[in-house]
Amino acid sequence: MSKCKLIKSERFGSWEMRRNGIEQHNMKFKELVEFIMDEGKAKGVTRKQALEVANDLRASECWYSEDDKYKVVKKTLYYKEGDPNNLIHNSSFDGSVWLSIRISLGKEHLCDWRDFQEIKNDLVGRNRCAVEIYPPESRVHDTDNVYHLWVFPDKQDIPIGWMMRDVSEHESPYQRKF
Repeated sequence: MSKCKLIKSERFGSWEMRRNGIEQHNMKFKELVEFIMDEGKAKGVTRKQALEVANDLRASECWYSEDDKYKVVKKTLYYKEGDPNNLIHNSSFDGSVWLSIRISLGKEHLCDWRDFQEIKNDLVGRNRCAVEIYPPESRVHDTDNVYHLWVFPDKQDIPIGWMMRDVSEHESPYQRKF
């Protein structure tokens, strides 16, 4: 099992990295490789490809919030030419981070923007820009109740959105009136 790491959090108390991407599936490395090969047999998955996927998973981190509300898988991304499982499609995005956010145990279905902002801040950094995308239907990936944040490489941003901070803790009373 991976050595546990802790990160302090103002919103969640702390985050604990309890597992890597293989351990979260309760498998050993060799078991996972065989599983990938069996599942991918119809698609022609080779042993080399299965090993690459397993090594990729081993490099992922599974973080759990102290309040047990969230489980987040964190993976740093690098472009690999010809890899059909690339999550980035251009090497200029090398160093991007994918955050796969689940409501712990899947008992709740919600999306709280402030929680997601703090998850990004806690696990990747306050000065990194992230997006949630709504892709064309041909690229929709919806297998579980999971939210995905795509965090850009350090010092990379997108030229849309507000440029100055403006935060209030209340909702305008006129927002819900018809």
